[in-house]
Amino acid sequence: LTLLIQIPQTLIEDLIEIAKIIVIVLGAFIADRLVSRYLRSFARIANISVEALGGLKLIIRFLILAVALIFLSSVKWFPTEYLAGGGALMGAIVGIALATTVSNFFSGAFVLFSRVISVGDYIRFDSDEGLVVDMSINFTKIRKSDGSTIIISNKDIASKKIVNFRAEEKGETYYVYPLEFSTSIEIPMEKVEAVIAKIEEKLRDRIADIKLKIEDITRLEIKYKILFKVRNAELIPEIKDKIYEILAETLLAGE
Repeated sequence: LTLLIQIPQTLIEDLIEIAKIIVIVLGAFIADRLVSRYLRSFARIANISVEALGGLKLIIRFLILAVALIFLSSVKWFPTEYLAGGGALMGAIVGIALATTVSNFFSGAFVLFSRVISVGDYIRFDSDEGLVVDMSINFTKIRKSDGSTIIISNKDIASKKIVNFRAEEKGETYYVYPLEFSTSIEIPMEKVEAVIAKIEEKLRDRIADIKLKIEDITRLEIKYKILFKVRNAELIPEIKDKIYEILAETLLAGE
């Protein structure tokens, strides 16, 4: 008791302030770890990658930082004279960043949870098309048929027209891809159907179904559309090239 009385009051106050700082920093760290753990669990339950929730994690970290700064402002060493000006500047910067992040987050959340597109789908976006190989809360990666990868903002995906070739039929997932070609009006329909039968025979181990439709007839040509169905979207570029190759060797070559 005598020893405690001899400790200067200012030292005790300083120790209390140091303890406050330690508790606040430790609390912010623990909160961040708990959020990360919860998001990993949620990602497993929702069957999405942890990276897909990166935007949400960033928003929560901003909130944890803001709460920590509020508590730190009660510490006597905290430079409160800079809090107003610095806080306004930081608030503006964080506000702009959060506005973009929140906008991207909700766009990404819509794309992810509405299942408009999913990893493994084959889609067309503007003039590009390819296989969806990865998705996060902000971006979607698409691998084109030439092997290159394009990265599209989920905000663009949510606001623009996307063609997804995925189709659900009797509880099974297929991908139905259209191909268009034209022939001379002189080539009979029977010959075209025979070529389609030949294509179906050659590709029967890779396609589930193939159909032929007439799109338009003019004085000089007939426009057709082929619809082929596959279970694995990765096969679409290969099958598309093979079909065009067979068409070029037969109908389009005038055989």
